[in-house]
Amino acid sequence: MNYNNQPNVQELQSNVVKLLAEISSLMNRASIALSADSSGRKYADFHKQVDNERRRVENLELVMAIVAPMKAGKSTIINAIVGQNLLPSRNAAMTTLPTEIILRADISEPILILSPEIIKVFKHTVAALQSQISNNGGIQWAQKKLSQHPHLMNLLDNIHCGICGFVTRAETVGREEIIKTLTGLNDVIRLCTIIDPSIDPLRALTDVPQIETPFLRSQLTTQSEQMGNLIIVDTPGPNEAGENLKLTHVVNKQLKQSSIVLIVLDFTQLKTKASEEVKKEVQKVIQLRGKETLYVLINKVDARKKGDMTIDEVKQFVEAQFGISSSNNNSRIFEISASYAFSANNFLLELQRNPNQNIAQMEAAQLLAQSAFGALWEETLKDIDNQQIKMAAQRVWKKSGFSLFLEKAIVALMESTAPRCIKSALNLSRSHLEQLRNDVKLQRGAVAANAEELKKQIQALEADLNHLEVCKGRLKQVDAVKTQLQGDIRNLLTQLSSSDLPYDVLQKFKGEKKKTFEDYSAAISFQEKLEKEIIEIVNTLLDEARTETQRLITKSQRNLVILLERETEPIIKEAQKRLNKAFNINLSFQPLKISSDEMSFVKPRRGSVETKTRYWKETEYYTDYETRIERRFYTLWLWEHKKTVPVRKSRELTKSKDYYEVSKSDIVARFKESIKANVKQVEQRIKEYIQEDFQHQVDAFFQNLDDYLGSYRDNLKQAQENQKLDGEKKQQLMKNLESLVPETDAQIGKAASYLEDASRLMPNGG
Repeated sequence: MNYNNQPNVQELQSNVVKLLAEISSLMNRASIALSADSSGRKYADFHKQVDNERRRVENLELVMAIVAPMKAGKSTIINAIVGQNLLPSRNAAMTTLPTEIILRADISEPILILSPEIIKVFKHTVAALQSQISNNGGIQWAQKKLSQHPHLMNLLDNIHCGICGFVTRAETVGREEIIKTLTGLNDVIRLCTIIDPSIDPLRALTDVPQIETPFLRSQLTTQSEQMGNLIIVDTPGPNEAGENLKLTHVVNKQLKQSSIVLIVLDFTQLKTKASEEVKKEVQKVIQLRGKETLYVLINKVDARKKGDMTIDEVKQFVEAQFGISSSNNNSRIFEISASYAFSANNFLLELQRNPNQNIAQMEAAQLLAQSAFGALWEETLKDIDNQQIKMAAQRVWKKSGFSLFLEKAIVALMESTAPRCIKSALNLSRSHLEQLRNDVKLQRGAVAANAEELKKQIQALEADLNHLEVCKGRLKQVDAVKTQLQGDIRNLLTQLSSSDLPYDVLQKFKGEKKKTFEDYSAAISFQEKLEKEIIEIVNTLLDEARTETQRLITKSQRNLVILLERETEPIIKEAQKRLNKAFNINLSFQPLKISSDEMSFVKPRRGSVETKTRYWKETEYYTDYETRIERRFYTLWLWEHKKTVPVRKSRELTKSKDYYEVSKSDIVARFKESIKANVKQVEQRIKEYIQEDFQHQVDAFFQNLDDYLGSYRDNLKQAQENQKLDGEKKQQLMKNLESLVPETDAQIGKAASYLEDASRLMPNGG
């Protein structure tokens, strides 16, 4: 390897895979050589661990997340890479559930995999929806709420009747069945936002569905031949996931784990879609991942007409709008036509699967011909042969811009993902090698040592172990670290408890204590919109609190590690010094790390619309009839005649009409209750952490030190037994131990060298 220049990532990957295979083999031989004692079992485990790391480096998982406004062509882009339609789509809003698409060359049919966690969450979600429907008057109530979403009616009926098998299947095979299952899962999420926004399965998920699918490897450039599995993460866009979902924590997690993030924009809507809303969502991604890993795809450039923005003008526009620079040497803004790419790749994959098909009858060929030949596609398709249409597919693929984009993207993925994976594998392997070197040197020196010296060193190690136990018992400073953590988090939670509902939410009441509606559905709609905003605000506040809590815990852990290392390091160093002097060896000690758990939070309760009746008095005028007596001329006024005449009268009526109120004080109260409930839960979790986890970590630290010194002691005790071996067996043991040392040293040296190369390949030399 050329150490004067930047290392080549593919060459480094190849070398590290070879080294890890050698280390794995060495650990296997060590387990055989040391099979007489507990070290043999330990190195058999090390052999398995290193072999797993080798496979991870060999089969690099390169993760590429895609974020886009609705209808920008994100699904078409993913389908273009895969070569077939795998993701559900419809005119109504959907696609809220992040999905991983894993490209594999060793399978023939796509498989959707749902983890046990996903199945559990969706079972609970369906049960919660059933309960909500039952508690609110039954299916008619729910159907009324779905009046604007007729495509969800069948799902609603199935949930009501308990027919939702798709949420319980761990694996679904085949493209059509996968689309049905994903559509069902996404519609369940959409149904929650309408029936009860507080039922939010996305916030309960840490896993996402995975689709393993075959792909046409030849289209993914020469780089793809040297990589492992390319994983594409489909995430909901800013206006795609529903008002109350947006970029939730499960999406953030996917973005954080991705090597690069693709933002997709629609060329035909570029100037209108580059609105403040889209820019804000792009800024969220930048804040989460930074600009360095962000790539922009301008889709639908096949619609460019004379007078539209040129390539350079588009780049300038994107740079100005989103602050993402793109130099000639390292372009991160690409123009593509996803429809062209899909038609080409879909055809080539279909032809690869069924090479003897009649091309004219292939649906994929017809789609390709429309892209390649325009209005004359039907006549042209009848007159060309297989070779000509293959060439047409290659031309359409090249014209789509995907080849350049994938080449650059995969190179970027390799440059960021490979060194991280390599460093992780090398660090673990080097640690195991150093343990092997220590054990072998100690065994070798101890077997050859004087029996009395060996006994003396075992007794000294026993004393060291007792000293550690005494040290652990008198570490009162641990209480100070606990107290500091408690105080810091108490201050944080006090600030969280005093949070107020934002002014723009309260402004919706226009200065009134209650918002009044004549129509019940309008009141419900207003209340549900406020509930969605409350959920989003509470989630944001709690996410911020979780981040700050995690920072405080990490700080306390760091202080604890410093404290423990300061107190225990002299004991370890003295033991190492004593053993080095007694047996002429050089032992080393690796510091320990402490981890922590995240928090979970309580959702706000649902509110209710208050129904009231307004009464008022009204004067009603009506016509009545009276009988009167009169004399008429034709009877010479001698006779009395009866006559019915109309008479206008009035009466007072009491009238009433129902109206509906949403109370501002109730909205504020629910917000405060939600904050209070979550603060209570955080307080309880922190209390548990300090009382149990914190102390457990201290105990684990000392247990590791006990294991560390105990391993030395056990090695020395084993050496006592080995000293009793007859001459030939002892000679063979020493020969085996001797053979391990130079190979271990050589592999430690190689690992250190490759670690240095991997660090040079990391962003900012990380």
